[in-house]
Amino acid sequence: MAHAHHAMSHPLCAASASARLQIVRSTLRGMTQKAPTEVTRRDSWDDPRPDGHGHGHGQDGSNRSIIAHPRRRDILPRPDTIHPPPITRTMTVPQNPNDRSEITFRFLAEPAAVNFGGKVHGGSLMKWIDEVAYACAATWSGRYCVTVSVGNIRFRRPILVGNLVELRARIVATGRTSMHIHVSVHAGDPKWGELRQTTDCLMVFVAVDESNHPVSVPSFEPKTEEQKALAKYAMDVKAALDAIVELKPENVAG
Repeated sequence: MAHAHHAMSHPLCAASASARLQIVRSTLRGMTQKAPTEVTRRDSWDDPRPDGHGHGHGQDGSNRSIIAHPRRRDILPRPDTIHPPPITRTMTVPQNPNDRSEITFRFLAEPAAVNFGGKVHGGSLMKWIDEVAYACAATWSGRYCVTVSVGNIRFRRPILVGNLVELRARIVATGRTSMHIHVSVHAGDPKWGELRQTTDCLMVFVAVDESNHPVSVPSFEPKTEEQKALAKYAMDVKAALDAIVELKPENVAG
């Protein structure tokens, strides 16, 4: 009887099955309705040092916290400071116009540019020459430019895979809409510290507008003895090319 009296004294034992179920539900409901607990979250972007210095403090010294709820596991969005604004890239143009008359490309000759003999293909080299000359013409004129002619190109020595290649393009003379550009190519093993000339040539470009019509370009005035010699050389090559065109037989397909 003592055991029976002790069992009946507990409310779950004394109540019926439906009453016991109601007691359990009430207990659980009281647990879930407790107030949310404020907890401090240490974010990965916080300074780990004390006082400025970590322990939940941001770089500004403020205490960053979130409200944690037993039934919710969502967190606050990360601060906007982890999303830096896009970087604006600008190019500084020299104030002196003559500083815009020269462009230099440097790069390593890659295996994709070689011919069946294991050396840089002449077509690849001519493509590089055209690219550096175009960059020089567009920089000088501030316009889109088209190739008119290539003269006096000569391949003096081969360029090997792995060589450091340097292409230098310079304005040497100008007409109303045209630009005469001298391109020199040097190459060599970068470990040797010496580049040797492999090719040079003269190219003529014309600046055009959006309708593909020729437009005027800034005038180039040679000042140094080298610039004057290259200007004369450009005019001599132009005259020679014009003469060659006149020698072309009429019955040859144009």
